[in-house]
Amino acid sequence: MKIMNKCAAIGLILGFWSARAGAVDINLLNVNLGSPEASRAEQLYGNAYGFQPQQVTPALLGPAEEVPAIMQVAQAAGTVPMSVMLMRKMGMSYSRILQTFAVAPLVGMGTPVTDSYYIQTNRTNFLQNILHVDPLFMPNIPMSGPEFTRFIVYPTHKDYGYWMPPGIAKKYGMWIPPGQAKKMGIWGGPGKSGWGNFEGEDDDDGHGHGHFKKEKGKDEGWKHEAKAYGNEGKGHGQGGGHGHGHHGD
Repeated sequence: MKIMNKCAAIGLILGFWSARAGAVDINLLNVNLGSPEASRAEQLYGNAYGFQPQQVTPALLGPAEEVPAIMQVAQAAGTVPMSVMLMRKMGMSYSRILQTFAVAPLVGMGTPVTDSYYIQTNRTNFLQNILHVDPLFMPNIPMSGPEFTRFIVYPTHKDYGYWMPPGIAKKYGMWIPPGQAKKMGIWGGPGKSGWGNFEGEDDDDGHGHGHFKKEKGKDEGWKHEAKAYGNEGKGHGQGGGHGHGHHGD
């Protein structure tokens, strides 16, 4: 049943796309919807914003950098992401969508709600306040395209180590133990992570017996930055909820 619902949602949106654009360029999609990355993205966004994984699928058909904004609006409006996605495909601005649902945008007080600013604000909120990314690490994250999605669904990177705090990765079902990460070729190894390193070794099956040693200074650093950012637009719910601001045109 879940598969049928997902296929129906995909078919509806792709059909809508085709009717308006004539043809659908699959290369422009966020990620391959049958890939492990897509499944992990559905789980991550679903857990973060309070939706079932299959409800996230329509949002993944759009630009990767817009997914946090789409999910935020859907959560705040009490609707499904597909409704927001279809409104975007109809050419509606985020300002108009927010007005339609009578919700306030997650932006600073008095800031005009342009599409680019709203997308950027929600993406930053997602990274800093939901995934708790160290602000100093932000320049290392690809901020658009399929590379954005592929990056955020794995808590460790071969060049940077564990960039996502372990507790957050486990909370959203993204945790990958070092042994498994090594086999996948996505582990940077001890000493590279901004969050600490591991003591001990893992079993071959990826179930580690090591202990993660947090670097308190850096851990407190992102909390301070996240708190400062949160003061610009406080919300409710896991995804940040309603912010306080004015609707733009």
